[in-house]
Amino acid sequence: MVFFKTKKINDHITCIMSLTGEMMYLAEGKEKAALIDTGTGIGNIRQFVNDLTSLPYDVLLTHGHMDHAAGGFLFDSVFIDPMDAELIKTGSIEERKSYADLVLKEAPPISAYVPVKEIETQPISDGELFDLGGITIEAIKVPGHTQGSVAFLFREDRIILTGDACNTFTFLFLPESLSIEEYRQSLQRLLDRAKDYDRVLLSHGTPEVQKEIIQGVYDCCTDIMTGNVDDVPFEFMGKEALIAKKTGEDRSRLDGKTGNIVYNKDRVFKTENRG
Repeated sequence: MVFFKTKKINDHITCIMSLTGEMMYLAEGKEKAALIDTGTGIGNIRQFVNDLTSLPYDVLLTHGHMDHAAGGFLFDSVFIDPMDAELIKTGSIEERKSYADLVLKEAPPISAYVPVKEIETQPISDGELFDLGGITIEAIKVPGHTQGSVAFLFREDRIILTGDACNTFTFLFLPESLSIEEYRQSLQRLLDRAKDYDRVLLSHGTPEVQKEIIQGVYDCCTDIMTGNVDDVPFEFMGKEALIAKKTGEDRSRLDGKTGNIVYNKDRVFKTENRG
C-alpha cells in the first residue's frame, strides 16, 4: 500500500499527499527545512521525509485536527498554536480508523497507524518567522476552523498555505470552530496581506487554487450572515450541518463561484451559543 506521494510546487517546496487525501508540505532552505503538517498518522511520514531531505527540519502544524496532526506522534516535538495543543490528543487510532473507513475504499492495516504518545508542543505566535536559509516562513493566525488555525506565508516565494483555515469546502460546524462572524474577521487579516502573496496552497482537494478563493470564502461568510444561502443538509462522522451554497458531486459550487462553508445556524454571530 502506497501511503504518500509527492508533487513539486517549486524547486524547494514539495507537496506530500497522504493516503487519506490530506496534503503536507516540505520546504527546504539552504540551512534547514520545515515540514508543515503530518497527515493522519497512517504510514511513517517521518521516514518518508527523512528520505526526501538530508536537512534538519522543524514540524509546523496548521492546526490540531487528527487528519493533519496525528503523524506528529512520530516526532519528539511540533510547533502549534497553543489554542490547538489539546486537539492533538484526540487523534486516537480508533478515531483515525473511523475517518479512514469513511474516505477510503480499501482500509489500511491496523499496523499502519502511528501509536499515540505524548509529544512536546512548542507554541507558534502570530507573526513568528521560521528562517530556513533563503526561505522565510511567517505564521499568520486565522482562527475559525479551529481556534488555533494558522496559515503560513512563504515570503520570498509569495505563496500562502492556508491549511484548513480557508479552502473550497471549509468546515465551521465543529465544537472547536468559531462563529461565522469571527471567522470573517480572520479572513480579513488574510485579505489585508493580499499584496504579499500571489499563490494559494491548500491541505485538501487540489494543492493550488486561485488567489481569489480567500475573497470568495469571505463573501460566503457575508452571505450566511445576511441569509443569502441555500442551506443544503450535510452529515459528517455523526455531526449534522448545512452547506451554505449548493454544490455538484465534486463539491464545486453550482453558481460558479469559489469557496464554500459548512456551518451551523446557531453559530453565525459571535454572541450566539458555542456549545
